[in-house]
Amino acid sequence: MAKPKVLTGALGTQRKLAYFALVRSTVEYSCTIWDPYLKKDVDNLEKINCRAARFVMNDYKLHSSVTNAKQVGRPSLEHQRKNQRLTTMFKIVHRLVAVPSSHLISADSRTRANHVYKFKNISASSTVYMNSFFPRTIPQWNSLDKDIAEAPSLSCFKNPLP
Repeated sequence: MAKPKVLTGALGTQRKLAYFALVRSTVEYSCTIWDPYLKKDVDNLEKINCRAARFVMNDYKLHSSVTNAKQVGRPSLEHQRKNQRLTTMFKIVHRLVAVPSSHLISADSRTRANHVYKFKNISASSTVYMNSFFPRTIPQWNSLDKDIAEAPSLSCFKNPLP
C-alpha cells in the first residue's frame, strides 16, 4: 500500500492552517456539551474529518486511504471531545467556571478512591440523559490518576491527559 503523499511548502502549510482554522475549530466548537454518542452522528463528524484530510493531503483518489492523512498533528475527534469534557470537569471541580456542582455527590471517603475529587456515578433511565455531560464524564473523571485529578493548575492537568 502506498504511503500518502504529504504536501510540503506553502500550499501544504496553507491547507493545514485552513483545516485547523475552519474545519477542526468548527467541529470542536461546543464539543464539551454536544458530544455525539449515536453512531450516525459520530460517523458524520468523521466523514467531515476525512474530507478535510483529503483536502490537506490533496488526495482525492477514490481508493486512497485517509487513515494516515487524518493524523495531521492532532488527536482524533472523539479523543479530543473526551479530553475537553475532562478539562471542563476539572474547571467545575476547582470552581474555575460558574457551573454549580452542588448536585454532585462526592464519593464516600471510606471507599478506595484514587483521588479526593471522586464522585458517585449518576444512574440514568434514558439513553439521552445517560450520554449527557455529567453521567458520561463522571466515570471517566473517577478513573483518572491521582496526580492528574489533583493537579494544582489547569495547565498541569492538561499536559498528562491520555
